[in-house]
Amino acid sequence: MVKQLSFNYMRGEFRHRFNNVYVLDFEYATVAGALLPTSLAIKNINDVGSDVEFIWLRKPDGSVNKNIPQPYGENAINLMVVFFGEAEFSAIKELGWKQPERIIDLYVVCRCYNNGLLDGKNADGDGVFSLIAMAKKYGCETNYLIDDKTNLRVRLGNDEVGVDEIETVRRYNIEDVLVTERLFDYWEDFYDDSYEGGIIWEQELDRGQHTKIAAEAGRHGYPIDVQSWDAFIEKFPEILAKVIDKAHITTNCFPGGKFSARNFTKLVEDKQLDGNWPKTIRGVCKSDQETLRIYEEIYEFKILKEALYLRGATKLRDLPIDRNDNRAKTLFSLFKTKTGRTAPSTSKHILNFAGCLTPFIRVPENTAILRVDYSQQEFIIGAVLSNDEEMVEAYESSDPYLALGKVSGFIPQDADKSHPLRSVYKTVCLMVQYGAGTESMARQMKKSIETAEMALQVHQREFNKFWDWQMRMVDKFTYDCWYQTNNGWKYKLPEGSTFRLWGEQAGYSEATLKNWICQATGCEILRRAMRKLDELGFKIIGLIHDELIIEEPLLLDNPKDVTKIIQDAMEEASYEILGWRVKTEAILFGPGERFKPKTEEDMQTFRFFAKEAGFDV
Repeated sequence: MVKQLSFNYMRGEFRHRFNNVYVLDFEYATVAGALLPTSLAIKNINDVGSDVEFIWLRKPDGSVNKNIPQPYGENAINLMVVFFGEAEFSAIKELGWKQPERIIDLYVVCRCYNNGLLDGKNADGDGVFSLIAMAKKYGCETNYLIDDKTNLRVRLGNDEVGVDEIETVRRYNIEDVLVTERLFDYWEDFYDDSYEGGIIWEQELDRGQHTKIAAEAGRHGYPIDVQSWDAFIEKFPEILAKVIDKAHITTNCFPGGKFSARNFTKLVEDKQLDGNWPKTIRGVCKSDQETLRIYEEIYEFKILKEALYLRGATKLRDLPIDRNDNRAKTLFSLFKTKTGRTAPSTSKHILNFAGCLTPFIRVPENTAILRVDYSQQEFIIGAVLSNDEEMVEAYESSDPYLALGKVSGFIPQDADKSHPLRSVYKTVCLMVQYGAGTESMARQMKKSIETAEMALQVHQREFNKFWDWQMRMVDKFTYDCWYQTNNGWKYKLPEGSTFRLWGEQAGYSEATLKNWICQATGCEILRRAMRKLDELGFKIIGLIHDELIIEEPLLLDNPKDVTKIIQDAMEEASYEILGWRVKTEAILFGPGERFKPKTEEDMQTFRFFAKEAGFDV
């Protein structure tokens, strides 16, 4: 929990807690997975009368000059102010400089304050949370000239920026720093005038640590078996043709190598699923990956899902692998979603690809990788926040879905996870968390609406405190138009406009509001876990949903004890945020091992890739 500061706040007092306050901005390029810092503009705004310092970071041959001294002090009583710090701290890591101790990321400040109010593009076509858009919104002066920054970044990556263009980079880089300074002035004035300003700044300092740790993870990246990957990409057209041919033989949905929506709809009808299958407004059965995922237990739809994915997988060739160390690297979009989740800034992220591609991640020699995720996280978050003792008891039984089925009387007391009705109650528990209705549940269960209604009634009867809490939370949104986590991450609805007035549109559906607090609290827990593991010296190389991926050589010598240390830290993080220890599960991969996909079918597909491309599994 965040503690309120003990001293009084006055205007300008926040910045004067620090010896130096540096406002910093990099220009950079990304080439494959490599990040190439190009220039830096930096200003110490606590040094009255100081100017912005501009530093060129590239050598004449286009490579990065890593011999330039760090231009900011390492004193712990310093503050770094940035806008979208993921990029800045990634550049700092590439240069080998020490990461700052204390950070304010103004992107996060703006995102949290306006969360739920802003989305998409503004009238000028800028992303609503871009620096220039936020500056305009809060009346900060900008003096940008008309230039194409996107093309400039491409030229920076291609080493095409000549001496005559350095002035263009300098001007833009310096203006970014000056605008960031003005935006910081605005928020400092805004919160210094607020009684809760001290609390908010402490929260933002805590979130600032996350930007640094996420940048470190993105620069570490996932180790890729590049020889196998390159062989796969080279043979990909032939592999794809065989996959589509196999899918057509099985489903008749690819006549002449092209997907037929008509034939697909007939397949759905033949399987007697057309009554429950999602359809387009024209009445054609949907064939997107999310819909096919629901029915992938049926062999024909599993193979169709795979074929359609690979057919559209044009991004595979662009997987950002840094060939200097053979790792797939990414920048993260910090606090990207309305729940505050940090996610890869690009869809070209290997763990976002199909599961059959996961084994291309291979552990290097002399190290080990641990994947740790929280077990039924949202279930226990909802149970604790709603103070539903029955839900807590079900969670502690080690399998809440089986427990619900047993208490309903539909699953025998001596049944285990293999019981066929367990999946029904698992779907119910997960879908209730998301505020889903009976039609969606029935579709996910692949059962009748009557079965879904019966299971839903059981859930409501057994976990009635949770249901009452969900509706109270929706009422809070309705009347106050905002909600926040215990750690201060906010979600606001347009004042005077709730989902009941708007209709279920623009992301303000009742289902969204019901689930927001559980997801947002889960994000808070993961951030706290990353902070703890970083303080313990562990190297985080990835994060996805409620999972952290840690690379640690010490796991080789003492896997049991080191794994316990990591799991204990993550569970302690959940206790600090939620007041309850959320259980974790861990999978260890040793030297030379490939990441395993979730299903054996995906592993079989990978073996097929290996056979066709001529590499060993």
